[in-house]
Amino acid sequence: MIPFFCNLIALAALSLFLVGCTRHEPTLDSLFGGIEERIQNVPEKREDSAIEALEENLEAILSHSEFPSLPQKKIDLLLQAIEGFQIGYFIHPTIPRLQRLQECYLIFDKAIWDKKANYQEFSRLRSMIELIVQRSQIAKESIPSLLEYWAKNPENRDNLIQEIQQRWEVGGICLKKNSHSWEIVCLEDQENKKNKQYVAEFKKNQFQNLPILEQRFLNRLELRKIKADSQTIAYSNVIINKTKEKFALIRALAQKDSLTETEREILEKAKKKLYFFGLEKMLIRHSYFLDVPKYLYNKELVFFFHTHPHDPRIFYPKKPSGQDKATSFRSGPMLVFDIQKDHLDVYSVILGETEKIQTFYFEK
Repeated sequence: MIPFFCNLIALAALSLFLVGCTRHEPTLDSLFGGIEERIQNVPEKREDSAIEALEENLEAILSHSEFPSLPQKKIDLLLQAIEGFQIGYFIHPTIPRLQRLQECYLIFDKAIWDKKANYQEFSRLRSMIELIVQRSQIAKESIPSLLEYWAKNPENRDNLIQEIQQRWEVGGICLKKNSHSWEIVCLEDQENKKNKQYVAEFKKNQFQNLPILEQRFLNRLELRKIKADSQTIAYSNVIINKTKEKFALIRALAQKDSLTETEREILEKAKKKLYFFGLEKMLIRHSYFLDVPKYLYNKELVFFFHTHPHDPRIFYPKKPSGQDKATSFRSGPMLVFDIQKDHLDVYSVILGETEKIQTFYFEK
């Protein structure tokens, strides 16, 4: 009798276990129900959470048991979701997202083989992403060649070091001419020239381009928030609001025909505060992207590069930032030259992964 009850209890426990392990699969209608809103949220909100929601939605659809028999209407919506996810990857790129995107490409290719003309924008961005992935592999394999070139050509290396030791950011490209020869070119950034002009006018209290200067500075401050932690984002938001207040004050004073002594003091204090926030330092620098389309398809291009200039107030290494890592997904592999008081560190940034590849010490 006792063994019978033991077996019955064991059978009941097994049944409960199997019921608990049974996964309830949502219907395809429910999965597609909110997908249009999620697609729209990606470019509108540009937030990681919006991209993650779309990614999870896509994953659930692609792994659904009824996925192979999707009707055409849902296939069209799925293709829109993949387009949206590709844009989301470009906004907040990561390696897992890149892998998911490559899986989506296989689905996409099967679905649009007879109507590719309808997806030209998607295809252009896809080609660019695939080119960057290909160039990233070449960049990894090319690092030993670059280090060997610097070791065997100290004069070229020293000339480069001398050229990039400016108090503002310097940017350029590294071209691999052949297995033993490189050409490293500092590029003049036209946008940087304009920024220098606007800052020079600002210093002289010439405010005809003040709205442009304000917008460019705010755009730079917004860059700090990309891929940043919550504390950095909160701090940046405070600085952004204070910056808007100071520019509004300067605009109001600039409209007056003449200023009193007190108003002149207020104006100078407002300008000084904007300098403290980084107005000159953050704008008088080369852009992260330079003129990317002009160089991206050059077969000799291996790295873009830019510098983190020496600042005597910063005593710790200025490693590649979150923005640098994100940019390596969008425009390709890069080198970052972190210039210190007595040396510079060279970092490679390839698909978000950073590595210090060399240190050069300055001659005393």
